[in-house]
Amino acid sequence: MTARARLTLLFAVLGVVAVLGVWPGLDLAVSAAAFDPAAGRFPAAADPALKGLREVFRILPHLIFWPALVALIVAALRPSLRLPRRALIFLVATFALGPGLIVNGVVKTAWDRPRPRDVATFGGAAPFQPWWQPGTGWFANRSFVSGEAASSAWMLAPAALTPPPWRALALAGAASYAAATAVLRVVFGAHFLSDVLLGALVSLTVVWAGWRWYRRAAAGALGSAEGR
Repeated sequence: MTARARLTLLFAVLGVVAVLGVWPGLDLAVSAAAFDPAAGRFPAAADPALKGLREVFRILPHLIFWPALVALIVAALRPSLRLPRRALIFLVATFALGPGLIVNGVVKTAWDRPRPRDVATFGGAAPFQPWWQPGTGWFANRSFVSGEAASSAWMLAPAALTPPPWRALALAGAASYAAATAVLRVVFGAHFLSDVLLGALVSLTVVWAGWRWYRRAAAGALGSAEGR
């Protein structure tokens, strides 16, 4: 990742945090656009096609992570096999740290934020809670941050490993998939805009850090091989 790309990511994180922190009502406004007040529900959540698409989107990252984890274990047990260990470490570590530990293991367990469909504005019983205000329950509503937005944004990691002639296309496809996943979570009334944006930014930050390590490790290995 270039210096300009790193700076862009930093400003994206700061910008999203600032905007959603200063205008928490933006969460309600975006969710309201997907809510049908006459029916008292989020119509997209009952659409069979969209529900099926959501299930496909939810599973896709796991179809890469779990085989990568198995391959990494095999590589550790059978060093003689010529497996791409650094790439496997990059994939497994970024998923385990981002969507796994930070998002689902830490933030979602402690941030008792009601989901849009549960707040009074949209027919629920809970008051609206800004993203920066932790609740008092553990493993309760689990709206902040979005685990599916985080895992879908992580798909930029395997896309980054695509050979250079296809890398830009793979990254564009991964970004489109992440955006579509985030949109579905919002229109379903399952997450607020801040939930999906900040969840995705957690993964992007972890993937960026992992990619820096991967490139440096690969460059170091190449230098060692040339020096033999």
